[in-house]
Amino acid sequence: MKKYITYPLFFGYIFQIFLISHVFGSDNQKLVISPFAGGYLFEGQQVFGGNTIYGLNLGYQFSKNWAVRLGGATGEFQHAYLDDQSFVENIDDFDVKLGYLDLMFHIPIFNRFTPYLFLGGGDLFLDLENKDQNHFPFLKYGAGTKIQLTNTISLWGECAHKIVQEDQEIVDRSGTEYRNNLMYVGGLSFSFGNRPRRVRQPAEQQKSYQKSIAKIPRKDILYDINGNPWDSDGDGVNEQKDLCAATPKGVPVGPNGCPFDEDNDGVFDYEDQCKNTDRYVTVDKYGCPKDSDGDGVYDMEDQCQDTPKTAVVDLKGCPVDNDKDGVYDGMDQCPETEPGMQVDEKGCPQLTESVTFSLNITFKSNSAEVDPQYFEELKKLADTMNKYPKSRVVIEAHTDNTGSNMANLKLSQKRANSVRSFVINYFDIEPYRIEAVGFGEEKPIADNRTPSGRRQNRRAIAILSNHQ
Repeated sequence: MKKYITYPLFFGYIFQIFLISHVFGSDNQKLVISPFAGGYLFEGQQVFGGNTIYGLNLGYQFSKNWAVRLGGATGEFQHAYLDDQSFVENIDDFDVKLGYLDLMFHIPIFNRFTPYLFLGGGDLFLDLENKDQNHFPFLKYGAGTKIQLTNTISLWGECAHKIVQEDQEIVDRSGTEYRNNLMYVGGLSFSFGNRPRRVRQPAEQQKSYQKSIAKIPRKDILYDINGNPWDSDGDGVNEQKDLCAATPKGVPVGPNGCPFDEDNDGVFDYEDQCKNTDRYVTVDKYGCPKDSDGDGVYDMEDQCQDTPKTAVVDLKGCPVDNDKDGVYDGMDQCPETEPGMQVDEKGCPQLTESVTFSLNITFKSNSAEVDPQYFEELKKLADTMNKYPKSRVVIEAHTDNTGSNMANLKLSQKRANSVRSFVINYFDIEPYRIEAVGFGEEKPIADNRTPSGRRQNRRAIAILSNHQ
């Protein structure tokens, strides 16, 4: 008779579970279907060997924490026994079925990760031949965890300790034993429902109640002239609670009627072009970090917040002046000025006064050709012009008094043009920076009555000045 005591206990336990589900029922209700697979282990001294099992749970969650489930599983196990006649140990395969009912307590400590505990009982059916006992009642308890993958699908796994009632006749003994077995399973859960329960009222009573409520003005909301709740911007928040009463149509708002501002920068999300601004960063009207001087360095990091717009800045937002001439890079049209040189407002070296170069070039009589021996002499002129990129030069050419005045004027102009072409062609000086002027015999520097004097008068000079 002892082996039948567990059955009324088990069915009494089932009744308690349904009673609890009725008492603790809440608005968060849903059905859960959970296919699973796992393993079953028998206690060491038993003559059974476990194997893979497959099954299905049907659950009902009646509150945020509490749920019940009905489950079943099947598999194929092994039974070892000793033949009484041959004294040979045999191993047979046999079918197994499990059925159980559990009460579950969920512990939702994280967003998608929910541990849980469970307590239950059921029956283990072993399809053994020539044995008096095939059904083995059990109680079980255990723990598991659930990981939410989507709103309706979750991944779960659990382990249960089973206390199984065993009649010793199965091993040719008398009495009853309680065995410790282990079951571990995992699978997917699919939930359905999750709708709040509604209290049903008779149709007449419900309509009458709604009409009476509609006629009583509420003090916590405002009404328009037609007696309807006043919501001027149509965002779903009554005017009395709406702190942002001019919200554009269709913009999501919070309980106070104001649009959301996820990064708390003072610019609503629907206007915010930089929605992930770090905390305490000053932003502009578009919600982006503010850069008052437009140098690419935000104000919160900018140590020089009045930088001219075209200036190049360093990581601290301060202008860079690599040639130390007082004109910032980016504004400096001559960024490689030599140290100590006087520059203009654009950063280019400038002459404080005109400089006259005596080129020491002389020409053969009645000739305008520049002799190659004067290459170095003209290179000095080109180097000076490169040093002062804003400078201009006037090439002046002269003749002796041999020949007519008009012929000498034309010859001197040819000589000036020849020097100009030489500097342009050999030293890549821009043509617009060089002017050529011939003065004929008007400005002698030596006596034209002697061959030496006439040779000195056949000359060219360069006058270098800063271009304004």
